[in-house]
Amino acid sequence: MPFSTIPKADKISLEDLFETHAYHYEGTEIYKGNEKGSDKWHPAGICHNGTQYTAIAQLRDGMPTEVGSVLWIAPYHPCSKVFIPWYIGMTEVPAGFSRFASYTEALDKHMTDIKDFRKNTPEHRYWKYVDSSEAIKSDYPKNIKKYQKYKAKLQKKILKSQAAFEKKAVKVTDKEALAIMLNNYTQKWVDKEQF
Repeated sequence: MPFSTIPKADKISLEDLFETHAYHYEGTEIYKGNEKGSDKWHPAGICHNGTQYTAIAQLRDGMPTEVGSVLWIAPYHPCSKVFIPWYIGMTEVPAGFSRFASYTEALDKHMTDIKDFRKNTPEHRYWKYVDSSEAIKSDYPKNIKKYQKYKAKLQKKILKSQAAFEKKAVKVTDKEALAIMLNNYTQKWVDKEQF
């Protein structure tokens, strides 16, 4: 079930929200019970086997909408994936995320080829997220420990760079140049995630 929160800036950080969405009740009796159950390799929690992606909206006033409104997206399981910023001012999705050449084509054909989506779109980047999450789930307790170190390091790097990037972005007055800048920034972080 989707849920939302309106955090006070001094109380809850983006990192807190990322951790909440990746939570499996680690360190609790619920986690220990799930570990021994039928789904022992990916314990149920807020992140569970039915999670297809997670998005957290960061909406800030006092900034141009194109830069101040961000969707932080973690495809598939947020316990094993990095949250990447997708700015509202982007005009292109990162490479590998679209099946169509234009916005118009996407509107016309977005519900086509969905019956056998993996078969019909094997090159879609989403399948890399699915396959890597499934590999981690094959021995979740062991694999997640190793992967979380990589994930935490990259996530910190993304968050650390956000303020400096946005300081430059808010100064760009040409909408087309800003869109290209935002497109490239998001693409950069998508390209850094390893599977």
